[in-house]
Amino acid sequence: MANGTGPQPALRRRNLSAVVHAVAAGDNISRAAVAAEVGLTRATVSTLVDELIAAGLVTELGAQRPGTVGRPGTALALSTRGPAGVGAEVGVDHLAACVVDLRGTERARVTVEARNRGRAAAQTLGELAGLVQQVTEEAAALGLHPAGLTVAVPGLVGRGRHTVLRAPNLGWTDETTDLTVENEANLGALAELWLGGHHSHPAPT
Repeated sequence: MANGTGPQPALRRRNLSAVVHAVAAGDNISRAAVAAEVGLTRATVSTLVDELIAAGLVTELGAQRPGTVGRPGTALALSTRGPAGVGAEVGVDHLAACVVDLRGTERARVTVEARNRGRAAAQTLGELAGLVQQVTEEAAALGLHPAGLTVAVPGLVGRGRHTVLRAPNLGWTDETTDLTVENEANLGALAELWLGGHHSHPAPT
């Protein structure tokens, strides 16, 4: 549909997501193996993979299992270039920022000591913005560009995830920002769930 709404675009997004999950979970998986995994035809998967490659989400690694009978498939993997996630952290005595690629590999990081207890939120976040700029520039040199940013804070966060309702260790109350913020313990739990060996619940794309 031309307007981008309706069942067909929604179905395509689900199929693209399923293919990305299969590639992420596989070990140099082929298109044929992806098709078998997600229950789609090889032709459909091939078209979806081409779209994901064009978007910089998936890359081809070359022929798979050379020397076997028949034409070897082309191994696929999540790209180490293109979209990346940016994470930042406000601690009581430090600030940090990092960039992680689609494979979950940290590609750039900076951490500095900072006395944030009792300091104005605007001043702290301004310094943090400088660190984010630094790591994104380092990531850009590696062919990565930020697709999203989340800031971990040691406090209670509002529903819209733009307000720190209360962070007693920092002295913040009802501090609103344009950034997406989340409680540091919640983010730590998600990291353990997605990256700590719990393979039954893959991370969303």
